[in-house]
Amino acid sequence: MRIAFARAGNSPIAACVRSGGISLIGSLVRKGSLVLFSGEIEGSLRLTCDRCAEEYEHRLNEPVELLISDGIFDTQGEEEQPLAVVEMSDGMIDMEAILASEVQSIICDYHRCKKCSAI
Repeated sequence: MRIAFARAGNSPIAACVRSGGISLIGSLVRKGSLVLFSGEIEGSLRLTCDRCAEEYEHRLNEPVELLISDGIFDTQGEEEQPLAVVEMSDGMIDMEAILASEVQSIICDYHRCKKCSAI
């Protein structure tokens, strides 16, 4: 799902994308020069426990809030400087790329299965 930055205004636009059993569902609304995505990531993901190396199913049901910039984000002129901004190019918000990035961030994190979490 690709949405033009020009479509983002003061009224929320629904955004939903699914891939590999994981969904990113929420809305987009303009916040100054940025667009705010507010929603949830849901589904399940096969992960490997970093302690015992066993694979396990990890359920996702987490809130997601992202600021999105059309091109390189310049912090000059911004009263509040956000910690993280997703930079998109070509005037489009690529929801598939955002979902893939969020999933990759989850995979790269440290994980423990239920058995190892109890230790």
